[in-house]
Amino acid sequence: MLRFFDYLYYGARKFYNKERGSGVSALVLIALTQALNIFTVYFLYCVISETKVYGNKLIFIAPYFFFLVLNVIRYSKLDPEIIKGKWENKKENKK
Repeated sequence: MLRFFDYLYYGARKFYNKERGSGVSALVLIALTQALNIFTVYFLYCVISETKVYGNKLIFIAPYFFFLVLNVIRYSKLDPEIIKGKWENKKENKK
């Protein structure tokens, strides 16, 4: 699963490369994607079990910031060139 988010980070960083904060934009995108995945599972559970969706602003904002902090820790330690080399090699192997 982390490979998917590594690729998403690499793609977002590459897309926003012309901007100064490309790494921050990529981190925000990844955290949003992860939080939306969690919310999707919760909403599906509520639909299947026919329960009311309970939530306030804090319940929806807290997971986002949780994932944002985790991703900042992960990708600050991980060199972007390592991810780039890993995914560029995958693209060349498919050719």
